[in-house]
Amino acid sequence: MFKHAVLGGTFDHLHSGHGALLTEAFAIASRVTIGLTTDAYVRQYKCDENISGVACPCVSSSRIQSFATRKQQVETWLREHHFLNRADIVPIDDMYGPTVGKNTMDVIVVSTDTKEGAVMINKKRKAVRLPVLAVHTVWMVKAENTQPISSTRIRKQEIDTEGKLIMPDSMRSELAEPFGIVLKDGNTESIIRGDHDAIVIAVGDKTTKRLLDNGLVPTLAIVDMQVERLPYMWEKEYWNKLPKTKQEFKSGPGYISRDATNAIISWSKKKSPSVFVIDGEEDLLVLPVILYAPIKSIVYYGQPNVGMVRVAVTDKIKEKAAILLKRFY
Repeated sequence: MFKHAVLGGTFDHLHSGHGALLTEAFAIASRVTIGLTTDAYVRQYKCDENISGVACPCVSSSRIQSFATRKQQVETWLREHHFLNRADIVPIDDMYGPTVGKNTMDVIVVSTDTKEGAVMINKKRKAVRLPVLAVHTVWMVKAENTQPISSTRIRKQEIDTEGKLIMPDSMRSELAEPFGIVLKDGNTESIIRGDHDAIVIAVGDKTTKRLLDNGLVPTLAIVDMQVERLPYMWEKEYWNKLPKTKQEFKSGPGYISRDATNAIISWSKKKSPSVFVIDGEEDLLVLPVILYAPIKSIVYYGQPNVGMVRVAVTDKIKEKAAILLKRFY
């Protein structure tokens, strides 16, 4: 156990990566000093970003938050995790902050992305005849797409503070275009009956039930127990017709979870009859489903205000899904 840890950063849009760094610092030290970059620091060293609020003429919600806002968020986090009485928050205008002015510190906590800063700080401490600090490195927390969570990605609205992928607003109109053919009432039943020998994936409760009505049990059914955002209660006779293997995953609304995507990838390798029950919203899972579904398999899903869509999976359709899916990353 160390006596006094120090760490520093901008802590913009406080996220779970920051939380992991702070938690580790309090786990290894009795007291923790947190260096928080000032508005002046942000303007000087992050000029391409700029800060929001009165300190900067470029006011925008996508910019770095002001010092006052960032400090308040850190204090709130410390209070909620019962660390406030063991912490000191100090404003810093350079990368060294209090590390070259106090001799009580004995460890610096950094992420894998900022450990070079610890090396420079220890060189500076040697120059002013202070003992070097032990360096404790914390792995960066990854978002749903396995890339590290960062404030930059949050400002770009790629992810939220927990690392969930967020659908860009620009994609809404593109996703409104059906991937396949929209089934009309006159020929729906005959088309469904023609797919009985195919690998069929159904996305959506209403879509899945309609397939069951026509005697087709999907190889993979993805449901969220909702229809048009309202709770949907499955009748026992229909629920019992579905595959017995049922798994639950979180995903949506507005994001695609890594767990759900990994489950789809895993399923595509075995193609065993399964049901994925989504805690959230299953709509966007159509993208990874099409991307990882076997060639020549059939995907059925519901298109809001349009109807049921049938997608025959081809390389060309997969390419389209891949392009859209990358927009989340």
